[in-house]
Amino acid sequence: MTRKLLPKASLILLLASALACGDDDSNTDGGDASTSSDASTRDATTQRDATTQTDAATDGGVIEIPVRPSNLAACDFGTGFERAEITKLSDAAEDERLTEISGIAASRRNNDVLWIHDDSGNDPNVYAINTDGEALGIFRIVGVQLGDWEDIAVGPGPENDTDYIYIGDIGDKNDDLFQDDIVIYRFEEPEVSATAPVTVPTTMVATFATLRANFPDGLDENADAMFVDPEPTVRNPDIYVVTTGNGLNPPRGIPNRVFRLSGASAADATEMILVRSVFGGDAGDPEVTGADISADGSQIIMRSLKVANLWSRTSGQSIADALMGDPCNAEIPADDADSDEGGAIGFSADGNGYYTTIEADPAPLFFVPPVAE
Repeated sequence: MTRKLLPKASLILLLASALACGDDDSNTDGGDASTSSDASTRDATTQRDATTQTDAATDGGVIEIPVRPSNLAACDFGTGFERAEITKLSDAAEDERLTEISGIAASRRNNDVLWIHDDSGNDPNVYAINTDGEALGIFRIVGVQLGDWEDIAVGPGPENDTDYIYIGDIGDKNDDLFQDDIVIYRFEEPEVSATAPVTVPTTMVATFATLRANFPDGLDENADAMFVDPEPTVRNPDIYVVTTGNGLNPPRGIPNRVFRLSGASAADATEMILVRSVFGGDAGDPEVTGADISADGSQIIMRSLKVANLWSRTSGQSIADALMGDPCNAEIPADDADSDEGGAIGFSADGNGYYTTIEADPAPLFFVPPVAE
């Protein structure tokens, strides 16, 4: 069925000035690394609505844990959820593919197509599905080990007017596979029909870039969420990684931290810049498990297990400044929110709504449309 889709702890900050990212022009897909000119603006990190604790990892430094306000206004989404089911690739009960989905992103090149992937312990595949959850194609990244793939994004890249898929191997289960904290794979978005085939084809992806990054000194993080800034459209856009906090839970509180990766290359690991901390859900649901930004850059969404927060962003505004404002409360369908597994979230191609799913067998696919006028 074709649908009309819709666009819709931070060490606070002991790092007072931005860390500069180095340039490197080596990239397996031909891209040139670049450092964004507005880095200093985006690194401004005035904190708001936070609880202060002592951070044992920084020799007694002050850490702030942003607390989700209890009175957030409702977003203009979320009354008539559309529910589908992501179909398994075979009838075999033991087929574990598409049962541990941890990332979802809408295609920019293909109408009614979504990109998803499994979590750790599975094959290094990106799957194309349509908006009814039907499998369209399997795209295997050649020669890659799936460490802990946690999120996927679509955004600009080295070639103008070309959309790219970004796969974030950003979780903490990859420590024994990679030297770097963060590994991101990038390749040109393939062309896919939204009509489900009789037999799901497999395509080998042999041309891709491997982008490597490290957290700043003293930080050892686990991340479940990632998005790519579409604005401005530069050869190597900024990639944002959101780490997983635990709120105010003992033995010490840890916030969800947003890091920016600028000028990433294949040759050397780039040190990311700590942008700010953000909240997830309430005290019992603090962890950010998925994130996305709309194709026009005007909306940023992050979800926890049970709720989602949606920030508006004005034209030319930095991500850091946008995240300083209050978000609205974005609904998560009850069948999704009842899960104890991580949830993925992604805007529709036009930004007029969002898709969300969880690690489940079978996995539900929810589309959250705008409030009916």
